[in-house]
Amino acid sequence: MYRIELKSMKDIAKEAAILAALSNGNTHIPLDKIAAGAEMECVKWPSLNDKISVNLIGDKCLTIDMGTENLLVLTEVEIYALDVPTLDRQLEGIANPENAEAFN
Repeated sequence: MYRIELKSMKDIAKEAAILAALSNGNTHIPLDKIAAGAEMECVKWPSLNDKISVNLIGDKCLTIDMGTENLLVLTEVEIYALDVPTLDRQLEGIANPENAEAFN
């Protein structure tokens, strides 16, 4: 799953963000493939994407930058299932009618 930080509406950043969002809800798309797609856009449209760099940092982070400005940051994160406690009507404490004085 990817954390998507879209900071610009340039087409190259939007398309990479869309791929990451599709990956979050569907079949996983590796960062290197998203990076390769962005690099191909730079080759395909050089006049629109001059000064844009695609940087794969390790295997968990992808940035698309224009000079010193970040256009997009994708970070691969792991999601863990958490045991979330649920409220039970049988709990003791101030919710118990015998403890009504606790409300006063």
